Amino acid sequence: MTNPIEKAEDIAEILLNVVSDLDLILLYGGLAQGRGHARSDYDMITISDYKKVKWEFIIDNQPINLWSMTWKDVEDVIMGKDGMLWSIGVSSLAKSVILYYKDEKILDKFNNLKERIPEGGINSLEQIIDNFDSLYGKLWRFQKHIKEKNVLELTFLKWNILEGLNCALSALNKKYFLNNWGKQYQEFGTFKILPIEYVSRTKNFLKSEPNKALEIASELVEDVRILLKQSLESEKNKNKIENIGSEWPGVIEYLNKSKSAEEKKDIFAGLYAACDNAEYYIWGFNLLQNETWNRNSFYSVQEGISNIPRTTAFHIKQLLMSQDLTELRLSTEQLSKLLKNEVLLKSIPLPIALSPEDGKKFIQIKSL
Repeated sequence: MTNPIEKAEDIAEILLNVVSDLDLILLYGGLAQGRGHARSDYDMITISDYKKVKWEFIIDNQPINLWSMTWKDVEDVIMGKDGMLWSIGVSSLAKSVILYYKDEKILDKFNNLKERIPEGGINSLEQIIDNFDSLYGKLWRFQKHIKEKNVLELTFLKWNILEGLNCALSALNKKYFLNNWGKQYQEFGTFKILPIEYVSRTKNFLKSEPNKALEIASELVEDVRILLKQSLESEKNKNKIENIGSEWPGVIEYLNKSKSAEEKKDIFAGLYAACDNAEYYIWGFNLLQNETWNRNSFYSVQEGISNIPRTTAFHIKQLLMSQDLTELRLSTEQLSKLLKNEVLLKSIPLPIALSPEDGKKFIQIKSL
């Protein structure tokens, strides 16, 4: 068999003869990692801010696939701008073979970006946590397709759910895995944070009949949620109470919406405002207790109000349970006063201006 790296270098040379302004050409995937065989495809990456290249063809029954990236694309992948793609994207870059680089400066730039991979893992974890509800949505769809006996949809959903779980655990461990299913099972063995018997349970999930698979998947999603929640809890000492001050305009916005709904006798507007107000207050009062709470699948309302004073919790329950517009407005006003007093006691400034001119002091400028 022809040396695959040499063949890839020949392919890169042909590309360079046709396309100028390429900074890097990389080979990634099985061939780059020494797992190639006679049927392996040649997965390649070009990096350039000047040329976008599309080049796909087949030679000797082997596909040549080119992924054309700008430097911003590379940085976005490494820094976890798309949480679900971080692991696969990073493994392609980190485990690649460099077929061509324009000069030493370009090579240093690429290597410096790769050193930031752990930082990207943290960013992708934040995104995965924010979007974790999508996994519950997939479980709901799984249940729906079981009732409809839609076997074709269930097959795809199994792999989709598993990919979401794997990406979440990859980000949680700040370790990427290769885009190769057989290899991934070995790599999970190097992860320090995993649900109990994760590999065997995922195999059972893929092989089981639909109802049993749904039961296993539901347990796996819940176990991963708990691990992610524990990770958040370990970071809670990094919460900044000053954030309440920056979010204060939102508190006043929904206080005003509550008053407006009462005046207009618009119960739907009032209930909507009450729900958003409750989110602000649960978050703010938890922050004052150095606790973490966000309106997503990680924290229930019951968990949120268990950490705050009883009077405060009573008014929040009122916001979420009452259908009386006056009660909703009074509870909102009371909560606003309580939160404002707590914030001022901690000497946290609130962005309240006496005039538009006075508001200039709250302008913040950040150079990009």
